[in-house]
Amino acid sequence: MVGGVAAIIEGVPITTLDLDIVYERSPKNLQRLLEVLQTVDACYRDPAGRHIVPTIEKLATIRTNLLQTKLGPFDVLASIGGDSFEDLLDLGRAQK
Repeated sequence: MVGGVAAIIEGVPITTLDLDIVYERSPKNLQRLLEVLQTVDACYRDPAGRHIVPTIEKLATIRTNLLQTKLGPFDVLASIGGDSFEDLLDLGRAQK
């Protein structure tokens, strides 16, 4: 988890309306992520009002997936600040 919710958990006094995550892009994890997105009726936030649902192909290629779900906005990121999921894992391990 990254972004505003992660900052709030760390004690930063901010307000946010969405949840941001950085995800691993392995085929197995993409399938798991897609299944979760389907359970919350995820679709892309589209200014034209089209109903575009995530697919494995989109999750594998689009680096920033700005989604709306029945639970609220959900930003699904392949990387943040140039760092992938694996990079962030390595950073976390190095800090321990």
